[in-house]
Amino acid sequence: MAGGRFVVYDNTAYRGVDLAHYGAIRSNVVYEGYVAALSGSKGSGKELALPPEAAYKNLIRKHASEPGPVVLDFESLYLTGAPDTAQRRLKKLETFAQWAHEAVPGKVVGFYGVLGNTASRYYPLARQLARHVDAFFPTLYTFDDNRAAWRTKLADDLAEARAVAPGKPVYPYLWPQYHDGTPRSGQFLSADHWSYELDTARRLVPGVVIWSGAGPVTDKGWITATERFMAKLPKSGTTASPSASGAGVTAATSHRTSAPAAEVSLVADPTASPDTDDGSPKVTRLASTGGADLPIVLTAAGLLLAGAVVFAVTQRRRRH
Repeated sequence: MAGGRFVVYDNTAYRGVDLAHYGAIRSNVVYEGYVAALSGSKGSGKELALPPEAAYKNLIRKHASEPGPVVLDFESLYLTGAPDTAQRRLKKLETFAQWAHEAVPGKVVGFYGVLGNTASRYYPLARQLARHVDAFFPTLYTFDDNRAAWRTKLADDLAEARAVAPGKPVYPYLWPQYHDGTPRSGQFLSADHWSYELDTARRLVPGVVIWSGAGPVTDKGWITATERFMAKLPKSGTTASPSASGAGVTAATSHRTSAPAAEVSLVADPTASPDTDDGSPKVTRLASTGGADLPIVLTAAGLLLAGAVVFAVTQRRRRH
């Protein structure tokens, strides 16, 4: 992916930090607790139940105002456990995805963490679910300074994605802090370590989602590293709003079929003036399966047209 388009989605909640200044695109997340409340369920650890359809769709619309994808974070529904449990969860996930597509047509919809948390024996179920989503959003948070282990986790997620739905884009969730429950829990990654994760991701996937909880930033090294990284990304002159097609698939069709669509990626142009009410940056759109070769295609078309004209004139002269 090093020479292709790479998109950075911003799902951070830090106070006083706006990665859109550097070209990131704000994305959306719907947490499990919001959905559980629709059914009057507040207990943690319980498997998420299907709420009333209308209420769920209203919730999705409420949490889908940002231009980026809609990520459904329903961790109690991972495809694990006994076979009947996994089957029941699959039906719920399919319904949640379908309703989300109907609530916000054209938006990229996917599940957080299902890729990477599915037992291999349930890959057939994951293949069914993949027909209903537009992209994968695995978690790729940092537990320690073992970079080789982190990269192996990314490679494993990509192998699972190829086994489940070849060609479906993968956007890992990154967090510039060490994960909860680790010896360095809450500490910010060094600028060098964060740069390593961004650079590695760029070589292997079409984009990432940067996430955080609310709170202050006590070390801004990762912000500087993000700014430098975004400045190196290629830019293009055409702007367009992020959409399902912009994330690599077409949402209107991807939840009906597992066949991969022509990939289209978006990159932000931080030099452009804002084109949304919330100040989100304009972004560029380029079809990776054809856009890069557009000049060649146009040249070939011109030559064919010229040849047709010459042929027609020659035939006319021969008839006269």
